Amino acid sequence: MKNVLFFLSIGGLIAGTIFLLSYITNPQIEDKFDPKKMAAFFLEQVKPAQVGELKSDTEVNVVLTSAAELGYIPNDIDAIRQKLAERFSLTVEQVQITLGTDSTSEFATGLVNVGEGDKGGIYFAAKTETGWEIAHDGRGILECSQANKYGFPTGLIPRCFDLETGLNVDR
Repeated sequence: MKNVLFFLSIGGLIAGTIFLLSYITNPQIEDKFDPKKMAAFFLEQVKPAQVGELKSDTEVNVVLTSAAELGYIPNDIDAIRQKLAERFSLTVEQVQITLGTDSTSEFATGLVNVGEGDKGGIYFAAKTETGWEIAHDGRGILECSQANKYGFPTGLIPRCFDLETGLNVDR
């Protein structure tokens, strides 16, 4: 897990550098060295939106805009974080999540990182009549029974683990 996060971080830094350089060298943009505008530009390019410990007003606004584009409201994100915190027996402050660009207003996926250890991975959440429910919290493997229980689209979860056969299967 640490290796995956390391390579994702490196990839993000490379992508960010490319976007930052294109921003600085674009002659059509006024005030190109304004740090707030540069931060906003950079953060708009980063997907998925990081939700968790936010460092500035600019970052908060960009994250909420990105989430809103996916059909989310801040309460949705808070509810998902709360449910994941309950799963891990941690406080909400100890849980950071990303919201993947393939998420919808009814289904969420992204990365979850909790606490100081190796806990975490890819989560899947579904919005039900009673609110958000966690189908998979990032630990272990995603079972087909959970994917099917909530009716996740096959585009979001194309494969899962079938407990009856003991195999990964296409949905």
